[in-house]
Amino acid sequence: MSPMALPVQRRGGGFRATVYREAVLLTRDRVNLVLSIAPTVVYLLILSASMGRIMPSVAYDGHEVPYGEFIVPTVIMSAILSSSLTVGTALFQEEMSRMSLEIWSYPLRRTAYFSGKIIAGMSMVLVQAFVTMTLAALVFDVGWSGTRWLALLLAGASVGAAVNCAYLLVATLIREFRRFMILGNISLQILLFASPSFYPQNGMAPLARYLSYVNPVTYGLDCMRAATLSPPGTSLAWCALMLCVASGFASVVLRSLIKRADNL
Repeated sequence: MSPMALPVQRRGGGFRATVYREAVLLTRDRVNLVLSIAPTVVYLLILSASMGRIMPSVAYDGHEVPYGEFIVPTVIMSAILSSSLTVGTALFQEEMSRMSLEIWSYPLRRTAYFSGKIIAGMSMVLVQAFVTMTLAALVFDVGWSGTRWLALLLAGASVGAAVNCAYLLVATLIREFRRFMILGNISLQILLFASPSFYPQNGMAPLARYLSYVNPVTYGLDCMRAATLSPPGTSLAWCALMLCVASGFASVVLRSLIKRADNL
């Protein structure tokens, strides 16, 4: 082989290596990883438990449901939003450390690399959502069957994929790290509280209710609540919609990341 010849990359090797590398990078700093999600989740668990004492049940979809069952999707959604913001932040950290230039010095297919980044980020979001769901199950007294929990897990995975790809898309469109952090942290609170997170839409203040109609978090909550509070199978259409949204965002993110790599 010529001294200048580059080794041929095995098919699929770049993708698997990228998924592993991203998983290590996202979980290496465990302190920041915990701090990125724990305060919000603990706060919401305490707040939700207190509100559950004030209003034991709420009207949802034409019937009364226990407040604990109504609020579990909210706690999961908060974890999804926080961890998705962390994944978007990691993209900027890679560029600021000039790690991107080092990566592209290797014979690596860009499609495989960026696909691996997206999958690794989505995996972290889903793991944190699952942990949060487990904590919520311990705090709130819900009487769901195993089928309901599996439906909620599927719905949470679908919503997590869509939200993660949305934050990655924003991260690829905004080139300045500080601007992304300001926008991300402010939007996280607005998205969560300008939605039917803690009470049904008809009980919200007029301005918040109008905002909730165009708030994507509203539809993510509807997807997860359909899995637990509506007749079995109702959430499948919601999950399919969320996966379609995630696929659309992922394709745009992939093209945007490849374009950014060309400009390095």
